[in-house]
Amino acid sequence: MRNTFVGRLAVPALLLSACLPSKSQILLKDTYEMHPFQSTYGIFVETRYSTWATGWNDVWLDMELTDGKAKVKLSRKKQTDTFIESLLQAKDIFVRWREIAKANHVSYLSKRMPVKFRDLDIYFTSDDKWMVEKGVDIEATFFVDEKGQCFLMVVSDQMNASEKVGSSFSMSFSRGAIQRLGLSSSYLVHHSDGAQFCFSEPEEVDQLVAKLRAIEKWQDDYYKAAQLFQ
Repeated sequence: MRNTFVGRLAVPALLLSACLPSKSQILLKDTYEMHPFQSTYGIFVETRYSTWATGWNDVWLDMELTDGKAKVKLSRKKQTDTFIESLLQAKDIFVRWREIAKANHVSYLSKRMPVKFRDLDIYFTSDDKWMVEKGVDIEATFFVDEKGQCFLMVVSDQMNASEKVGSSFSMSFSRGAIQRLGLSSSYLVHHSDGAQFCFSEPEEVDQLVAKLRAIEKWQDDYYKAAQLFQ
């Protein structure tokens, strides 16, 4: 069920449907667009028991991933504010650089912007399992294709996550007495190509920022309302 909530966020698209919450539930769901991929991507607000008293619930953003699915989690308001600030900084540089590229007929260029998206937790699928790489810093990139079309890209490096697949216990003896106890674990390392946001117009960035700010206001109103009933 889709709900375009910018400007009319009084009622979320998905409310808790039962009195007793499960381990995690979707409080709100909406979509945003990245035109280069000609597709829509989800924004979710999810609550867990531990977040009810903090005034902030996890915000998830779908990302583009060629070999699976990917999401970034914004688990604090300050982190969301920083993410929005980085998006707007990258957008301003994109607008300036795009004008320069068009004026000079630039084609096929990739140049990193002096903007970083810091300390992100990115979840991705590998072998149909959800994995996570925590504390990821990614940079914005200005890209011009061979036709001269310009893009603002926010792409992570290759992602890696380890999965514990087994454990073994060992003992060594000497003269009938235990000399050493050992416990070892084995891990499988999962890899995935970089997940990304990609925008072709500054209005696409504005749309995502507006929805994130609307989510922040919704969370604030939701928390204030809950505090009335102590």
